[in-house]
Amino acid sequence: MSNGDLNVLAAPTFRRAGTAALFSRGAVVASGVATSILLPLSLDQNSVGKFFLAQLVIAGLATLGQLGLPSTIPATVNESTAENDFGRARQLIVRIVLICLLVSSSAAILAMLWLPNLLGAVDATNRDSWAAIVPILALTVPLSSLTTILVETLRSVHAIRAAANLAALGSLFTAGFLVLVFLRGGDTTLRAVLAAGLTGWTVGAMTGLALVGRAVWRWRVPARRTANIGSLVRHTLPNLFTTLTLFAVAHVDLFLLSALGTMSDVAQYGIALRFSALLVIPLAIANAAFAPLGVEARAKENTELLREMLRKLVLVSAGLAALLYAGFAIAGYGLISAWNDEYKNAYGLTLILGLGNVLHACGGSAGVLLMVWGDQRRAFTITLLTSIATVALCVVGLAYGGVFGLAAGAAVGNVLQVVAFVLRVRNRFHLDPSLVGVRRALSVRASAPD
Repeated sequence: MSNGDLNVLAAPTFRRAGTAALFSRGAVVASGVATSILLPLSLDQNSVGKFFLAQLVIAGLATLGQLGLPSTIPATVNESTAENDFGRARQLIVRIVLICLLVSSSAAILAMLWLPNLLGAVDATNRDSWAAIVPILALTVPLSSLTTILVETLRSVHAIRAAANLAALGSLFTAGFLVLVFLRGGDTTLRAVLAAGLTGWTVGAMTGLALVGRAVWRWRVPARRTANIGSLVRHTLPNLFTTLTLFAVAHVDLFLLSALGTMSDVAQYGIALRFSALLVIPLAIANAAFAPLGVEARAKENTELLREMLRKLVLVSAGLAALLYAGFAIAGYGLISAWNDEYKNAYGLTLILGLGNVLHACGGSAGVLLMVWGDQRRAFTITLLTSIATVALCVVGLAYGGVFGLAAGAAVGNVLQVVAFVLRVRNRFHLDPSLVGVRRALSVRASAPD
């Protein structure tokens, strides 16, 4: 391996990685906001609700298809490149892509067999229309899974610009299609909107394969340690269980509303979820940049750099979340009323869900640290227990407070989970990635003698 190859793998600074992640997340956020704004102007409220349920199904099956590998990639590929074992890193990447293709394709087949009856039972009045779009949902699953894996792979080899471009690509097609529909002044169909998304994921997967192939094609060196598929699967399964449980908890409110409410309720709540999710975008951007860098910093025992990255991460993430929340609280109701009067309830729902996300951002990267630093089993245990609590809170909230009680239950569960993650990181790694930890560290520093 030449010095030129090693320079390609030089770890970027946290700022550079964060800037690249900011670009990709910014494009995803912009397209998501555009989609959320234009959907109610292009589809009736019932179809908007069906769109959000369809996205939930795709995301759930794609999460299954990824097999927890997005969290495994930094802990395996980055470890190998940090040790200059490029042969093993190449083996890992090839095996990870093949595993993802196998599992996600199996999930797509299950979707074709299972979804028509399930979605028809959830929304019996629209059974025929669900059957018409299931093939699109099933085809989207493996392409979405593979694109996510390829993005994380590119980040792991520090091809951060390519990863950022790829992460942004898939989400632009749906938004672009809706922009064209809006400019033409016409309506569209749910099937057409979902087909636009499928096109985006197809282009993303094909582009990602080419980018990853180009990034690692020169690593034709013997592996010092063979990348065993069985070992890789055993390593990633706890991440899969944790990720699936996290996904279920994050969307249990929408699952319950889809099963017990109407598609109009789902439309209102789905819009609120999209708006409130904007508050944790800064945290997601920082986590995407931090995951591979955090693994390398710990492997090299660079504790000072690690603490500094965690401090900056939580201060920026929590500060921006609070600022965005305050801005929406002041101006949100007027903006929603001017945009579409049928979605006024989304304002109150966003405030409830958004408060939970602000407090979540105050926990920093606690969950990510557990999953990439080898504490996946405890992360899963925490996730499982807090998930049970969240489901109970959501059921009680929906029963006694309707859709607003459901939102309150989801927000409280969100906070419970991040608090548990922070406490585990403190005990296991003797670090506090939360805003409280930063405040304590600053207090200690201020009281220390010169």
